[in-house]
Amino acid sequence: MEELTLLSDLASDQWGLITATQARHAGVTVQQLARLTRQGALERLRHGVYRLAGAPSDSRTELKAAWLSLAPHLSIEQRLADPAPAVVSHRSAADLHELGDLEADAFEFSLPARKQTRDRHIRLHRRHLTPDQWTVVDGLPVTTVPVTIGDLARSGIDGGHLAGVVRDALTTKHVDVDQVAAALAPFARRYGARPGHGDELLRRFLHQAGVPASTRRVGELLDLPRPDVTAVQQALAEALRPSTTAALQQALTALRPGTTALSQAAADALAPVAANLQQVTAAALAPVAENLQRALAQQLTSGLAVGRATEGHPRGGDLQPIGAAADSSSQRAPSAPAGSHPADREHAELTNAEDDAENDE
Repeated sequence: MEELTLLSDLASDQWGLITATQARHAGVTVQQLARLTRQGALERLRHGVYRLAGAPSDSRTELKAAWLSLAPHLSIEQRLADPAPAVVSHRSAADLHELGDLEADAFEFSLPARKQTRDRHIRLHRRHLTPDQWTVVDGLPVTTVPVTIGDLARSGIDGGHLAGVVRDALTTKHVDVDQVAAALAPFARRYGARPGHGDELLRRFLHQAGVPASTRRVGELLDLPRPDVTAVQQALAEALRPSTTAALQQALTALRPGTTALSQAAADALAPVAANLQQVTAAALAPVAENLQRALAQQLTSGLAVGRATEGHPRGGDLQPIGAAADSSSQRAPSAPAGSHPADREHAELTNAEDDAENDE
C-alpha cells in the first residue's frame, strides 16, 4: 500500500513512530489512517501518535511518543535543530539517565514557551534552558545530570531517593564531583546540611546510599590539588580489601570441594593473591604523583564505588529520608492506551483518527 510506504519512510528516523499531523501532511487521509490501524499495520500509542507494526519497542517508547506529541508537525531533526526545544526533565530525565529508582505518574518536559496539554500523563515546566544545560540521550533532548539533580532537589523529593540519584551520577555516569556539589548547594539546608554546603550534603548522600567510607576517602584524597600519593595508596588498599576478600570467598564457594582439607588448601593458595593485588594497584598510582587529573580521579572513584547491584546496600527507595523534604508520587507513569476495543472496531478507529486530525490542527 502506497500510504503505508509513505508512513514507513517518515517513521524510519523516529523510532518507528509517526504523528497524525505528519501523516496528513504526507497525504494520508483520516480514513486511510483508521484502516491501517484497524488492519494492524499501525498501533495507536496515544492521542495523535502511532507506531508502525513491527517497529522495535522499549521502556522509552511511551516517553518518545509523549515528546513527539508536543510538536506533532515537526520531525526529530527539526526539533533538535531548535536551540530551545522541549527537553525531558525532572523525574523523566533521571529515568532516561538511569539514575536512582524514582517513580512518577507523568512524563515531564521543560520548554521555554507557555504550552498547555489535556494529557494528564504529561507535566510541563516553563523555563529557558541554555545549550549547555541539556544533552541528547537516545535521540531525546534531556537535561544534563547536574541540572537534573538540581531539578529533583528543587522539587523536594525525599532524601533517600535523591541519595540514590547522586550515587549513580558519580559511580556510573562519571559526573564531576564539584558539579554535583554545586547543584546541591542551594538545597543543602532543606536536606539537613549547612546552608550552601553542597559538598557536605554530597557526603551525607553517599553515606546514606551505601557507598563505603573507605571508597569515599579515596575520592576525597584524589580530589586534592596536590594528592598525597602515599595516603592515596593506603586508602586504596583499604578500599580494595573488602571487595578482594569477597571475590576470593565467591571463588572458593564456586569450587564446592568434597573435603574441608581441599577448601583450606585452596584458601591458603589464593590468600597471597589479595595482598599482591593491593600492592600492584598501589604501585600503579606512583607515576602520577604530581599530575593526577580530575578525570582520572572520577574514573577511579567510580570504579571503586559500590554499584547499584551490590548486595547488602539498599536502593534509594529503601533509605530513610534526610531532612523534611517529602515525595508524594508513588506510581510510575502508566502506559498510554493502545486503542479501545468496542464492538464496532472500524467505527472506533475512524473516530480516533478523526479526533487526532481535528485536535492537531
